[in-house]
Amino acid sequence: MRNVTRKALLAFESNPETDYLLDVTDVAGKPVALTEYGRQILSRAEEVRLVTFTLQPGEKRLSVVWVNKLFAVRSPGTYYITAKRRVPGTPTDFRKLINISSNKLRVVITKS
Repeated sequence: MRNVTRKALLAFESNPETDYLLDVTDVAGKPVALTEYGRQILSRAEEVRLVTFTLQPGEKRLSVVWVNKLFAVRSPGTYYITAKRRVPGTPTDFRKLINISSNKLRVVITKS
């Protein structure tokens, strides 16, 4: 996640697999099915920890999510992934959340 605004951005972190809402589609725009693991982890709203952090303008923070662990993207082809998450609208108001979204990422899986 990178803060591309001109002001500090406050965010929460618990588990990267659940912090982000991933939109994964195939080349035709059809949503890709969740794996069994993806269905299980995304159906549980458990949060073991909740860490608050601030991203200054231009600053970035790395989170790793194994998309093929959550979504059935095992067949060769082109896929598109967008990551979304909710963050507080202001550094002082944790109750008002806004949606932020990544650029769309194009992923090509080839036969090995």
